[in-house]
Amino acid sequence: MTQPDINGLPPKRAAFVAAYTAVGQPTFGNGTQSAIAAGYSPNPDVAEVTAHRLLSDARIANPVRAAFAAVGVNDTWRANLLKRYAEDGDASWKRAPAVRAIELTARIDGTLRDDVTVNVDARSALLPVSLSADDLLRLASSALESE
Repeated sequence: MTQPDINGLPPKRAAFVAAYTAVGQPTFGNGTQSAIAAGYSPNPDVAEVTAHRLLSDARIANPVRAAFAAVGVNDTWRANLLKRYAEDGDASWKRAPAVRAIELTARIDGTLRDDVTVNVDARSALLPVSLSADDLLRLASSALESE
């Protein structure tokens, strides 16, 4: 695999990117472990916050995104892995950290975003599922009368 472009990053940040994108290593895609391996606080709670902060920085997220894409971490990869975890019912409780890592890879490459907007027309959302023509006429008449 091509190493991510980490030129210009301070050494600890570069070490974080290298650990986070090290395919086959326990740090691959694991922000907490990558932060600890890079020399940040060994406290897992602090390392988790550090990893989140680092991955929010475009100078780190961009090389991580490129490295993930180079090894095939994409929507298909995530879907297949989640499917496999869902089918492995007995061990599902052990999969929470892995599922979280999958979520984070989706956030890093922009597939999963928090800023999604959904528009709903409240009038149609509140209508009964099936209305007869007479019901529709009554609704329309009462709406016109109230204006």
